[in-house]
Amino acid sequence: MIFTSFEYLLCFLPIAVCITYFCARVKHASAKIWVVFSSLFFYAFWKISYLPILVVSILFNYFCGRIVARSAHKKICLALSVAVNLAILGYYKYTNFAVHIINSITGADFHLEKIVLPLAISFFTFQQIAWLIDQYRNDAPKSTFLEYVCAVAFFPHLIAGPIVQYHDLIPQFQCAKSFRPHWDSIAKGFFLIACGVFKKIIIADTLAVYVSFAFDETVTLNLLQAWLAVFSYTMQIYFDFSGYCDIAIGSSHLLGIRLPDNFHSPYKSSSVREFWQRWHMTLGDFLTHYLYIPLGGRGGGLARTCINVLLVMFLSGLWHGAAFGFILWGTLHGIAMVIQRLWNAAGRTCPKAFATIFTFLFVAFAWVLFRATDLAAAVKVYKGMFGLGKATLPHAFQGSLPTSWDMLLPTADVFGLEMTVMRPVLWALLAAFICVYTCPRAGQVWETLILRKSRLTYAASFGAAILILLSFAKMVAVPYTEFIYFNF
Repeated sequence: MIFTSFEYLLCFLPIAVCITYFCARVKHASAKIWVVFSSLFFYAFWKISYLPILVVSILFNYFCGRIVARSAHKKICLALSVAVNLAILGYYKYTNFAVHIINSITGADFHLEKIVLPLAISFFTFQQIAWLIDQYRNDAPKSTFLEYVCAVAFFPHLIAGPIVQYHDLIPQFQCAKSFRPHWDSIAKGFFLIACGVFKKIIIADTLAVYVSFAFDETVTLNLLQAWLAVFSYTMQIYFDFSGYCDIAIGSSHLLGIRLPDNFHSPYKSSSVREFWQRWHMTLGDFLTHYLYIPLGGRGGGLARTCINVLLVMFLSGLWHGAAFGFILWGTLHGIAMVIQRLWNAAGRTCPKAFATIFTFLFVAFAWVLFRATDLAAAVKVYKGMFGLGKATLPHAFQGSLPTSWDMLLPTADVFGLEMTVMRPVLWALLAAFICVYTCPRAGQVWETLILRKSRLTYAASFGAAILILLSFAKMVAVPYTEFIYFNF
């Protein structure tokens, strides 16, 4: 069940929310039981064979957490528990990749049936490793088994985050006011859901048409095609994932639960380090608290700090997927962050405007490795970006100025697609840039209106209704697609 499907928006979510309200009026514990049941149903709707993996993982980690908290040999218990989690994740996510590497290095011909990656296993595994470490540190909030299951399986964040800290989430489940209807929370939830659906359906999915064509279907790309593909994917992945997070946070608000923001205008960053403080912020917090700081953080001098940064970013790339492209993508970001630290340590600076443009171009350049299905596809795009492909200029840009505005749109022989397809893509790309660099975040817009108690709140609600109706109209005409981060 996808967030941007009619099954979720018109059936599952309204029913789940309304029954939760009813249960909360009867007894608070019954609301938590219903949230667990509906979350497990939501997960099983994808493929019921995935459900036992989630349930066994929850049972194993809850009881391991209790053992870690009470054991006299905490380090050993923690290490064994984390090792089991990583072994299961490694089996599903990296076995085929490891066999491919072994075959490439040794020339062997080992064959293994393709292991299907269970949905969201990376997210709920990391979520529960955090629980084990919190128990080791005596930093986990007191909770019942029901509250723990509710925190892990909570359907708004189960599939692709945000990755929520337990001390932020479990106290909300324990609060008697949770799971009850509150107008402000419901209105904000509806507004965020509308914005998220619009981001995904109207902008991200429209850009995906050309991205798929350029990355997956072409043999070579010229300069214009390649840069358009790179910028299109740069905007697609942002609007796809931030749209998901808006819907997740909005769905949670309908239940009276607040999830943390996951994006803070990342393409306005003036450094790669700042980009990671604004992009997928909950993953950044997780890597900082549970990996970077335990490695020593900045406590061992500049050299040690740089090594830790490289290691964390390498593992971040590996976590995203079992492919060389992801590993290179993470490592490239790590190298950029190390260079920045060395630059700052030398006391050097550069104008913020230049730094912002350079950071955006670097991030866009690195996204090629993230999107390409293999290194050959990445090389194809990079060759086009540097003008090494078949370089031809649009006819409209040759000779005299065009006499029609339509002629300013590149012709089909440049992009390889009919203009009936390309026009929406170009408009979506233009809208994406405008939204990224001029519009505040959806949550920020709503909070500003509420704080000012402005009548514009009603206008925003009406605008949200228009956005979701436009999105529904496209969903009827064009099949919806999965979110990009569902693959991780």
